[in-house]
Amino acid sequence: MNILAIGNGFDLAHGLNTSYMDFLKVIDTFSEKIDLTNGPDAFLKKYKGMKIENKVREYIFLKWSNALNDDKLNRLIEIKEKNFWIWYFIALLDEKEKPKNTWIDFESQIKYVIVQLENAINSNTLVIGENKIEGISPQISTYLLMRKPKFDHYNEIIELLENDLNELIYCLEIYLVKFINDTVNEGLVEVYSPDIQNTSFDKVLSFNYTRTFELLYDKNKNIEYHYIHGKADIDHTVDTSNIVMGVEEYLPKDKRDKELNFVSFKKFYQRIYKETGSAYKKWLLNDSYKENSCVKFNHHLYILGHSLDVTDGDILSDLILNKNVFTTIYYHNKNAMKKQIVNLIKVIGEDELIKRTSETTKTIEFKQQQAMKRRD
Repeated sequence: MNILAIGNGFDLAHGLNTSYMDFLKVIDTFSEKIDLTNGPDAFLKKYKGMKIENKVREYIFLKWSNALNDDKLNRLIEIKEKNFWIWYFIALLDEKEKPKNTWIDFESQIKYVIVQLENAINSNTLVIGENKIEGISPQISTYLLMRKPKFDHYNEIIELLENDLNELIYCLEIYLVKFINDTVNEGLVEVYSPDIQNTSFDKVLSFNYTRTFELLYDKNKNIEYHYIHGKADIDHTVDTSNIVMGVEEYLPKDKRDKELNFVSFKKFYQRIYKETGSAYKKWLLNDSYKENSCVKFNHHLYILGHSLDVTDGDILSDLILNKNVFTTIYYHNKNAMKKQIVNLIKVIGEDELIKRTSETTKTIEFKQQQAMKRRD
């Protein structure tokens, strides 16, 4: 069985603006009064570093210019005006525009905020009152107080952060459907990956929220999908969204079952609560090949566009360490490969990685991606 696992690098390689930076820049524009008479170039001139095809640029412009007639985009604008996480991330975005580093990792920043709060709560150094929150960074306390001038208990802060995270996720979902899935549906993606174009896949495990592979490559509609982090759907609401956006477990083992104030921000909890399932585990139980056949591995796992970050470590280790799986990991360039190796050490351990990349016991190979090709 051939299994393809894809991460956000897959969408980015297809020219889709699916980074968190792209999302922030687009929604930040919604609150600004921009002269539309000069067309899409004037509209998108603030997007430094965003590589946007001309057709996509025009499509985004058209979507934005018609936003007032779209209930979902109006809801996005409404949420954007009163949301801690969006304010906090946009402030970071403004800071990132000054140096050359233009990457924002939502999950890392969410972890930064909740760890500060958790440490302050556990050490009894969190002081709250009217227009006052002490014991955490001034930037975090400033945006919390902008959202609500007075908190009576830290539980109110946790509840606000959770509610605002759910609304942020909903905004991201609207963006991904309106600006990404619709872009693919309109036939505006002009490239394809030769690494997978001619490979027949039985299953696709997507760490993305978008349907890019499904819309571009699955012409026969005979592939089984598992959207482990949920799938963007325009019919979702804040309450029904199944999008997972959280952090890895960061507490030591002796505290994980006791300190639960921020458990709803963790990916494993969200996967359970939002019922994204574990279908991929059933795939590995498939015994389509007999043990005494000439086939050494029952399953071939291809990983494309994924950094192998530890936030997905539990899923990745389930797959990569399975005795019936051979894994091919594609890397974009040598720098990307370095990061993937480091991340994989964190996920499966140094000894396992050495053993599984050695010639005599090899179950993992790294392979450089081919350049994307233009569609006919």
